[in-house]
Amino acid sequence: MAQGNDRWVEVSKSAFTHETTGLEMIRDLLPASAPYRAWTNFEFMDNHGQWHEIDALVLGRRRLHLVELKSYAGVLQGTETSWVRTTMGGKTLTQRSPLLVTRRKAQRLATRIEEEARKVALETGLNPEKVRRALPFVQESVFLHGSPFRTDLPDLAKSSLFGPDGQEKDTGLPGISDRLLEPPTDNRRVDEDLSVIIALALKNLGISRRTERDAGSWTITGTPIASGDDWQEWSATQKVTREAGRARVVSFRRGTPANARSAAYRKIDREYSLLSSLRHESIVAPRDLVQDDDGNTVIVYPETPGYEPLDLALATRTLTAEQQLLILTQIAEAVGYAHRNSVAHRGLGPSTVLIHTAQLDAGTVKIRLADWSWAGRVHSPDTRSGTMLGTSVTSGASPTDDVYQAPEDRWSTDGDRLALDVFSLGALAYFLLSGGQAPARDRAALLERLRQEEGLDLAASGGRFVDETLRALVLRATQPSVTRRVQTDKKTGQPGFGAQQFATELANYRHKQLAPIEQQADPLNPAPGALLNDRFEVVRVLGSGSTARGVLVHDREHDDLLRVLKVGLDDSADVRLHDEAAVLTQIGARQPPVPGVVELIEGPLDLAFNRTALLLSNGGEQTLADVVRYTPLGEGQLKTWGLELLDAVVALDAAGITHRDIKPSNLGLSRPEGTTRSAKVRLALFDFSLSRASVDQLDAGTPPYRDPFLGTGLRTSFDSAAERYSVGVVLFEMATASTPEYGDGISDPGVLKDEVTVSPEDFTAGGLSRSRAEGLVGFFRIALARNAKDRFDTASSMRSAWGAVFKVRQTTEPVSPPTVREPAPVAATDTTRTSVVPPITSLDILVAEFARAAGSKPSTIRRQVVELVLGTHSQSPEDPFVTYQVLSPLANVTSGRIAQIFGEFSELWDKHSQLSSTVRDLQGRLQILLEKSGGASTPDLLARELLGALPSHGLTNPQRSALGVLRILMGSQLPSSVNDDLEFGVDTSLHMVRRQGSGTVAMISTAAVSRRLPAVLAVDAEKLVAGSVSQGSLLVTPVEAEIPLRASAATVLDVAPNEVEIPGHVLLRIAAVGSKEVALSARDELHARSLPIVESLRILLRGLSTSDSFSRAELESRLLARFPVLVHTLPRRPELDDIVSRLLPDMKWDETASRFAFEHSINPASHVPTRHTRTAPSHRRGSGSTEIEFTLESSVREHNFRALGIPLGASDAIATGLANRFGAHHIDVTDLLLNELRNRATQVGISWSEILAADAGAVTDRENLKGFVSQAIPILKDAITRADSPVVLTDLSTLAAYGQLGVLHAWADLASPPKHAVWVLVPQRQESGGLPGASVDGTALPLNSPEQFIQVAAEEVAALITSAQTKHHSDDRIEENT
Repeated sequence: MAQGNDRWVEVSKSAFTHETTGLEMIRDLLPASAPYRAWTNFEFMDNHGQWHEIDALVLGRRRLHLVELKSYAGVLQGTETSWVRTTMGGKTLTQRSPLLVTRRKAQRLATRIEEEARKVALETGLNPEKVRRALPFVQESVFLHGSPFRTDLPDLAKSSLFGPDGQEKDTGLPGISDRLLEPPTDNRRVDEDLSVIIALALKNLGISRRTERDAGSWTITGTPIASGDDWQEWSATQKVTREAGRARVVSFRRGTPANARSAAYRKIDREYSLLSSLRHESIVAPRDLVQDDDGNTVIVYPETPGYEPLDLALATRTLTAEQQLLILTQIAEAVGYAHRNSVAHRGLGPSTVLIHTAQLDAGTVKIRLADWSWAGRVHSPDTRSGTMLGTSVTSGASPTDDVYQAPEDRWSTDGDRLALDVFSLGALAYFLLSGGQAPARDRAALLERLRQEEGLDLAASGGRFVDETLRALVLRATQPSVTRRVQTDKKTGQPGFGAQQFATELANYRHKQLAPIEQQADPLNPAPGALLNDRFEVVRVLGSGSTARGVLVHDREHDDLLRVLKVGLDDSADVRLHDEAAVLTQIGARQPPVPGVVELIEGPLDLAFNRTALLLSNGGEQTLADVVRYTPLGEGQLKTWGLELLDAVVALDAAGITHRDIKPSNLGLSRPEGTTRSAKVRLALFDFSLSRASVDQLDAGTPPYRDPFLGTGLRTSFDSAAERYSVGVVLFEMATASTPEYGDGISDPGVLKDEVTVSPEDFTAGGLSRSRAEGLVGFFRIALARNAKDRFDTASSMRSAWGAVFKVRQTTEPVSPPTVREPAPVAATDTTRTSVVPPITSLDILVAEFARAAGSKPSTIRRQVVELVLGTHSQSPEDPFVTYQVLSPLANVTSGRIAQIFGEFSELWDKHSQLSSTVRDLQGRLQILLEKSGGASTPDLLARELLGALPSHGLTNPQRSALGVLRILMGSQLPSSVNDDLEFGVDTSLHMVRRQGSGTVAMISTAAVSRRLPAVLAVDAEKLVAGSVSQGSLLVTPVEAEIPLRASAATVLDVAPNEVEIPGHVLLRIAAVGSKEVALSARDELHARSLPIVESLRILLRGLSTSDSFSRAELESRLLARFPVLVHTLPRRPELDDIVSRLLPDMKWDETASRFAFEHSINPASHVPTRHTRTAPSHRRGSGSTEIEFTLESSVREHNFRALGIPLGASDAIATGLANRFGAHHIDVTDLLLNELRNRATQVGISWSEILAADAGAVTDRENLKGFVSQAIPILKDAITRADSPVVLTDLSTLAAYGQLGVLHAWADLASPPKHAVWVLVPQRQESGGLPGASVDGTALPLNSPEQFIQVAAEEVAALITSAQTKHHSDDRIEENT
C-alpha cells in the first residue's frame, strides 16, 4: 500500500522513529486493494469516557486488527500476563504483557464501531441488525518489530504476538502478515461494501490525537499506565513543585452531564477524606483529589520508587517460605488497620501489593498496599454512603486481579466489605503458597472452582505439600459463603474472623515452626507464649496502628494480670509514645481518677531489638467499632455506654486534656481486672498519641469523626467544641450503626449550608420507641450543629442532655426493626410498543420463567421436559445434554415427542416478550463467546461464562442450571438464513458434537469448525498420556499438550498451526471430554482416568516435610481436589497404611492423634518448611521430560539438596547423564578423599600400606583412622563450594565407613541452602525388607525432609540418560541471542 493511498489514513505523524519504522513494515505488506484499509496513530473515546491510543488499525479480508507496536531488542521470556525482558546490555526488566491492555482497547473499540455502524446503516437504508452481524471481530495483536530480538515464551503466551516477515527463525514468532493478510472463512468475509461502512463509522466516531491536559495543579501526560472498567492511570507532574505522581482518572460515560460529574466528585471526596487520613507504613494513601478538563474526578497517588507489584517482582525472584508468610502477615495487618478505621480496600491482588525489591534482595520484607481507589466505608446503611473511589464493581489495578476478588463482589456493590477483603487475602495466600499460581484463569473459572472446592484448595494447586494449617486457613478465607467465611455469629450478626485474625493465625503458624530455634522474640512480632524481657508472656498480637502495635501479655511481676504492650513500630514512633506516656501520667495523677480511660502501668520501656513500648491496662480484645459496624445498640447499652463515654470526656475536659481522635476503634470493651467473662463490659478510651498535636494541625484525627467545620470563620484552631463533635458522631453511630449526613449525604459538610439530616426513623429502625427517638433527634441536632455556638457549651451539659433523653417516659411500645420490604412489582410490559424489552438478568428468574412459559401446570409434559433439562425436576439427569432417547423414559413419552417439544421452543419463548428478548440476547452472547474462542468450546466452559454474566441467587447447583439454560438455548435456534441477504450473509448456527460411542457433548461450535475435531483431539490426548507414561511421567502438562493438539487441530481445520484460534485450554477440554480414557487434573494436566492410587499419592505428597501430618479424610480431600476424575478411590486403613509406608517409609499411623505422621520428627532446621514462590519466567517441561527431570529442574532453580536412590551399578552412567543434561559437576567422593589421604600420608611420612592395614585392623586403629579421614573432609567442602554449577556426588561409602556422612548436613540444611543444587547418588541393593532407601551401607543420610530423598525407577533412569543425550540447553540459546 503506497504512501498517499486513501486506504492508508495517517491520523497523526508518529513522534518516534522506531514506531514509524514498524508502521512502514505494515504499510509495505498491505495490498492497495479492497477491502484493505488502515488507520494509524490516533485516539478514541470509549463509552466509559476513557481515551485509548491506537498505533495501527488494519481492516483485512476477515477481521479488523488492532495492532500494538513494540520495538524491543534482546530476549523476551515470561508468561501470558507477565514479561521478563533481557536487554542487549544484559539488564532484566519486568512488565505486564501489553496484550492485556490491547485486548481491552479492542473490546471498547468494537462497541463504538458497532454503535456508529448502526447509525450508518440507518442513514443508508440498510438493515441495522444484519450490518451488526456482519461486522468483523476486532482482533488484538502485538507487533514486536525491534532487532535483534527473540522470544523464549511458552507457546500459549505467544498467542497474538508477531514479528517481522522473513525473520520467523530469529524471533521465534510468526510474521505479521500471517495475521493481517489472513484469508476469509465461509462465515466471516469482509467485502468492499462492509469496508466502506466501517470507514464511515470510524469517521463518525471522531478518531483524533490528544495532547497533555490539566487536572487541578497537576499536568497529565503520556499514555495510560494501567486501566480498569471506568478508570485509567497516567503519569502526572505537579505544576509548581514538579513532584511526580500517578493520576487515576475516574471516567464517566460519554454525554454524562456536568452536574452528575460534580455530584460524583463530591461523593468521592467524602471517601477520599477518610482514606487520606490513614497513617500506616504499609498503606499508600492518596495525595490529592482534583478534576480534569473534562470534569472527571482524578485521584493523585504519590510515586513509590523502589517498589514493584508483587507478581512482577517475583517474576525474577524466589521467595523462601518465611518470606511468603511475612508478606502475607504484613498485608493482613495493613488491611486490619484499615478495617479498624472503617475503610475497606475492595481490590486486593498481586498488582496492588507493592514490594521493595532492593530490600527483598537483601533479605528484608517491606510491602505497601496501593490502589485504594476502590476503597469504601466498611459499613453503611445504604448504597449512598457506601461509595467507592471509583464506580465499578470490577476491582483491582490489573485485569489479572479480577480472580482475586470475592464472588459476591460483582453482584453486591454494598456487600460486606470486610468479607470481600478477607477473600482477597485468602486468594493472595493461595498465590504465594502455591508457587505463584493464580486462583483461576478467569472469573468464570474462579466461580466454578469455588463451587466445587468451597474455597481455594492448595491441595489442587499441584505444588508441594502444604501444611494442613495453612491449607485450612486459605480455604476458610476463600469460602464462597460470606457468613462462613467471616464466621458470623447467628445471634449478634458480628463476624468472628477478619483480616487481623488472619494475620494472627499466620504469625502463630510461623512462630510455631520457628519456636525450637528462636532464642529471643522480637517484641514487635512475638509468638504466643514467647517471653519478653523475662517478664511479659505473650497471649496474642492485637493489631497495628499508625504508630505502634498492641500485644496482649500476662505480666509475671503482677500476678499474671492481662496487660497491653504498645510497641512502637520504629524509631520515629518514640516521640509520640513519650508524649502519650506524659499525657497518661497526667491523667493518672488526677483525683478523683478519670473514669473510662486506659491506665499507664509503666513506661516508656526499653525492650529487646531496640523497641520502645508502653505498658497499659487491658482495654479489651474488642472495640466499639466491632459492634456498631453491624448493628445499632439496644436502648440499655446505648444509654450506659453513652454516659460512660461522656463521663470520660467530662473528666478529661476538667483536666485540660483533649484526645483529638475519639472514634469507635479507639474505645475498647473492657472488664475490670480479676473478674469473669460475665462481668459488665465498660468502655475504655485509649490511644492518646494525638493529644499533644498542635492546635493548628486541623487535619489531625479521622473523618467523619473529625469536625468538618473546623477552619471556617473564626475557628482557625482546634477547640473543645471539635472534641465534643467527635463524641456526638460516636454516639450517633452507636444509635444507628451509621455516621451522620449533611445535605445530599455525599458532599463535604464543610462546604454546605445544610444542618445534619436526622429523623426519628433513624432510631426507630433500630428498635427504639418513638418518644425516645424524638428525644435523640433533638440531642443530635444540637450536638452536631454546623455552628459551634449552637452546640452544647460544655461536656457536662452534653452529658446532662444525654441522660435526660433516657428519662423521658415512653409513650409507645418499642418498635421492632422493620422487615426487609419486597421490591415493588414491575409494571406489565406493553407488548404493543416498539421499545426494547430489557432481558432477564438473573439465572434463577430465567430458570423459573422458562418453566412457566412451557406450561402453567407442573404436570404438563412440555413443562416436565423443560424442567428435566433445567435440572429442577426430581428425575433430572446429571447432564442436560443427554440424548432424546435418555430423556424420553424420564418424561414417560417417546423420543419423537421429545424432539417435537424441542422444536417448539422458539415459538414458546416468542409468546413472552421478555423471555424472547433474553433468549436472543444470550444467543448473541454465545456467538461472541465462540468467536473469541476460535469457534469452538465445551458446554462446561460456556456454562461458566453464563454464570459469570448472570447472578444465581438461591440455586442449589448453579452450574447445572447454567448447563440446562445452555441446552435450552441450543434447542431454541432458528434455521440459519444464510441466503436471506447476499450482501452480509453469515451462518450463525451452532452445532453440538457428541463423543464417539456416548451421548456426551464434547464440543459446541460454529459451522466453520469441523465436527471431526473432538475425536481427533481425544485420540491425540490418549497417545500423549501413553507416551508420557512410557517415559516415566504420569502427567502431561498443558504446555506439553498444546503443541501436538494444536497441530492436530490445524490439520482438521486445514490451516497452519499458528492460525488455530481455539485457545489451548479449550483444546485440552475438548480432548478430555471427547475421550473415555483420559481426564484433566485441577491444573489442566492430562492423565489416565485409571491412574493408580499409589502414583497419584506419590504426586500429591511431593514436598512433604517431617513436621507435616494428615488424617485419612484430609488425604482423601486433597486427592479429590488434585485429581477430580479418577476411576480408583482412596482405600481405607490398613491397606492405606501399606501404601503410605511404601511411599514414605518413616511415616506411620499415629493411633493417639488419628493421623499419619513421621516416627522421628526432626527439627525443621531453623526454617519454615521450604516452599518457594517464583512466577516467571515460565519453566517448561519438554515433551520427553519425566518426573525426575522435572524434580531436578526445580532443584537447579531452588538450589537445594536431593539424594537419588538409583539402581545398583548405574552411578557413573547417571552422573554422566546429569552432567550432559544439567551441566552438573561430577565428584567421586571416595576418589577425592583417597587422593587427599595419600597426599596427607606422604606429607607426614606414613606409607599407604599402613593406612590399608589400619583400615582392616582393630577397632582402635579404625578410630584413629577415622580422625585422619575427618581431616580430609575440607577438601570435599571446598570442591563443592568452588563449583559454578549443580554438583553430583557418587560413592559415599568412605564417608559412611568413617562416620562422616554428617558433612552432608551442610547442604541439606533447609535454612542455609547451598550455592548450587547438590545431588547425591545412592545405589539401591535389593534386600529382604525391600530397598534400603536413604542410607549408605546401613548408615542413614542426615536429611531434614523426606522429599530430599527420591527413589528413581529403572525406566526413569533410562529416560533420563536418553534425554541427556539429545536435549540442548535452552539457556545457551538465550545467551547466544543476547
